[in-house]
Amino acid sequence: MRPWDRCGVPISVTLMRDRWSDGTVNEWRLATTDPGLPGDEVRRLYACRAYHEESHRQMKCFWDLGGFRSCKRSLVASQVGFVALAHSLMQAFLMQSDRGHLTRQTRERLLERLLPEGSKIVLYCGNRAAFLRALEHQELVLGAARDRAEGFSGRPGSCGAGRSSRRSFP
Repeated sequence: MRPWDRCGVPISVTLMRDRWSDGTVNEWRLATTDPGLPGDEVRRLYACRAYHEESHRQMKCFWDLGGFRSCKRSLVASQVGFVALAHSLMQAFLMQSDRGHLTRQTRERLLERLLPEGSKIVLYCGNRAAFLRALEHQELVLGAARDRAEGFSGRPGSCGAGRSSRRSFP
């Protein structure tokens, strides 16, 4: 097949045939620039395409690849590099820890699946208790540090008495 005679790159086309259990036969073609590949290898490589496209979609939509915070080329390049590195490292971690089924999950879903679930942290103060997930506890601790930096004048051990809290405990 030579539809692109002016093209300097040789193109090899492989005929693919799918036979379904109901007797239907679908014929389609795959073009490649590697003329030495056998048809079964061309098909195997084509099957990888969907995985790679989904991986790029995940990075673009859910790993903050498109939310650039700067117009400077060097900073955009750095962000792309770090997002791609973080995504690749997470994929490698999931595969090596026998969690390959999670590789197509969004970043938020991965955090839900990988971090401890349920009420794992209990804070007691006086006659009260707060049952917190790890992320809620982290937010509470970081918020307390922010309040101290902003000049909160609560007494230690007062369990927040007299404080107008922006957070509520579940």
